[in-house]
Amino acid sequence: MRLTGPLACAALLGATGCASGGGPVSPLQCRIALAYIKDFKADAAKPIGVWSSPAGWGGSLQDIDSWVKEHPQYAQTPEVARIRAQNRVQDISVVGSCAEVRAWLDGARIPHDDARIRQLTAKEPWPIATLGMSLPVFTDGGATASFIVEEYWGGLGGSVSAIVYKRGADGRWRLVERDMLAIS
Repeated sequence: MRLTGPLACAALLGATGCASGGGPVSPLQCRIALAYIKDFKADAAKPIGVWSSPAGWGGSLQDIDSWVKEHPQYAQTPEVARIRAQNRVQDISVVGSCAEVRAWLDGARIPHDDARIRQLTAKEPWPIATLGMSLPVFTDGGATASFIVEEYWGGLGGSVSAIVYKRGADGRWRLVERDMLAIS
């Protein structure tokens, strides 16, 4: 059974709001996503664009269940919990669901329309670096946020990474892990 609409908002991640597609979105998820976008912009050697389409790197929940059945020693690990949580929100757009993110991108004049980004990246060299990201999800009792990012600087220059933020004792969220999943 797949939950959709308001039921999904109540059941998944203890969300405080809903995306237009019926998925859970909280202000904290949007703030963490925006912090990452700002860091990406600061580190990029050129202007950036942010894809509206969600970035996702994972199979279905059935694929995950099959893998865990074959590797039961990993069933209760934090990594599997994160993968399951990320899978549940993989179709939710950060840009489409987070008004704060859209407002900042608009104010900074950063393209976030997929058609415009495709147009800008149709020919080499790309005038922009691009970022796609999944919605951050919370695990470890809300102390860990993780998401997938796709970062590209050209047709053959980019990577896909799993990002992990942890909330410190001071309440601030910090990037603590970047696991590269693919590189081109």
